[in-house]
Amino acid sequence: MRRTVAVVVAAAVVLLLSVRVVREVVLVFAVRGPSMEPTFRPGDRLIARRRPSAAAWLGRRRIVAGDVVVLRVPDGGDGDRYLVKRVLRRVEDPRDGTAAGLWVEGDGRNSYDSRHFGPVPESDVVAVAPVRLWHSDIADR
Repeated sequence: MRRTVAVVVAAAVVLLLSVRVVREVVLVFAVRGPSMEPTFRPGDRLIARRRPSAAAWLGRRRIVAGDVVVLRVPDGGDGDRYLVKRVLRRVEDPRDGTAAGLWVEGDGRNSYDSRHFGPVPESDVVAVAPVRLWHSDIADR
């Protein structure tokens, strides 16, 4: 009986630690708007590797044009709101040539993106390269 309890407790601890590690490495979320259509549609469930905590484990690489990123909403708001956008280019400060941020836009026509809020500091990017876990058509069933 004691052995069974010990195994159950050990399994519970391992499970809790695993969940904690996964939450530190990946971000799982649902797409809410049409700005990334046709790449991602509202209701699609995505998973993406977090930055920078995952960088050491997954191999850090520089964000480049064409990458799809998850970023904090630039205008503030609560910290749990994210945007999914495609990086079009890096923007430099014209005064001194230093990096001013990333120019991001949605794949769709009507997108709330850098055309509205300007370049995004790379530090606002919370995850890179989201992958669709399942499509909104499946989620609606």
